[in-house]
Amino acid sequence: MLHVADIALYVIHLAIILYSLLGWLWPRGRRAHLIFLGAILACWFGLGLWKGIGYCPFTDWHWQVKAKLGASYADLPNSFIKHVWDAVLPWAISPKAADLLTFGAFFTSVALAVWLNFFKQTNPEPSR
Repeated sequence: MLHVADIALYVIHLAIILYSLLGWLWPRGRRAHLIFLGAILACWFGLGLWKGIGYCPFTDWHWQVKAKLGASYADLPNSFIKHVWDAVLPWAISPKAADLLTFGAFFTSVALAVWLNFFKQTNPEPSR
């Protein structure tokens, strides 16, 4: 059962990451995407006050499952992005580079979401 939870947490976490980075592409869902990004910010910087900036509950839960499967917390990075990068690509990424990549990509998505929700002018119907 823990193996199923491990796989499920990978799938859910990767889906969350993809949606947070690309959810602004769907015009009808842009408001929901912006709210979703706000929830991530609340975790990173709200819960992060107690747990460390960038805290992600999904990573925490996933690492708890991995610990029950026998992984050592010492062997798991703080960043899920670093963990996946190192598992998938043939060269490792430093923890700092993983954090910069994560925050950079996320805040680019936030900027796009804010611009599309509040500043982009919709094209009016042409006058006839």
